[in-house]
Amino acid sequence: MTGKPISLRPAAAGCWRMFVDGWLPRSCALCERALGGEEAACCAWCRRRIAGGDASRCPICAARTPAARVCARCHQRPPALEATHVLGDYAPPLDRLIAALKFDGRIHLAGALATMLLERHRHHLDTVDRVVPVPLAPGRLAERGYNQALEIARGVARGIGSPLVPHALRRQRITRPQPGLARGDRRRNLAGALAWHGGPLAAGARVVLVDDVMTTGATLDEAATVLRAAGARHVIALVAARTPAPVASGERPPAAADDGSST
Repeated sequence: MTGKPISLRPAAAGCWRMFVDGWLPRSCALCERALGGEEAACCAWCRRRIAGGDASRCPICAARTPAARVCARCHQRPPALEATHVLGDYAPPLDRLIAALKFDGRIHLAGALATMLLERHRHHLDTVDRVVPVPLAPGRLAERGYNQALEIARGVARGIGSPLVPHALRRQRITRPQPGLARGDRRRNLAGALAWHGGPLAAGARVVLVDDVMTTGATLDEAATVLRAAGARHVIALVAARTPAPVASGERPPAAADDGSST
C-alpha cells in the first residue's frame, strides 16, 4: 500500500465528542448554552446572529441581489446549477462553526449544519433522488481524515430520506489550491478535474450537491456540469455558507473561504 496515510486523530476526536454529547445535556453548537426543549443544533439567539440568513439572493448562485433577482453573472453566463440554497453569509458566527468542523475535528457540527439547512430549505428538496457531496482534495482528505461536505451530506440524506452517494464524484487530477485565485483562474483550474464514477444516472434524475462554503461557485458549477453529463436533469446546491459579496471578474476572492476544493 502506498500513499500518505489517512490521519485518524481528527475523526477520532469527533467520534469522542459525539459520544460525550449523547450523555451530556444538549448545547448550542455556537455558544454552547443549554438548548431549550424545542431548539435544535443552535439556540434561537445564535440563529438570529447568522448574517445574511434572510437576505435577498440570486436564486441560481445565492449571491446577494435586490429582490432576489438573477444576478448579472448568472444572466450573462448561466451555470450548470439550477439553484443554490444557503444558510447565510460566511461571516461570524457561521464561519466559526464551519472552521471548528473543518480544523478542530468537531465532526458532530456537521449534523448541526445539516439540521439548520433542512429547517430552512427542506421544501426545496422534496423531489431529490440523490445527495452528492463535493469531494475534498486528496491531500487534504489524507491530512484531515474526513470530508466535511460528506459529513453534512449524511445528515441531509437522512433528513430527506434520499440515497447518499458518497464517493462517486471524484477528483481525477490534482489542482492548485483555490484560495487566492481569481474567478476565471478558478474555473480554468477546475476544468476537467472532476469525474463521475457512479454509472449513468436515471433519466430526469434530481441531484443535490452539498458543500460547506461557496465562494465563486466554480467548484459547484464544475460538479454540476459533470452530473448533467452523467444524466442528471436537475442539479441544485445546498451550502452552509456563501461569501458575503459576489466577486468581480479578475478580483481575488476572500482567502478565508475556499469553495470546498482544497480546504
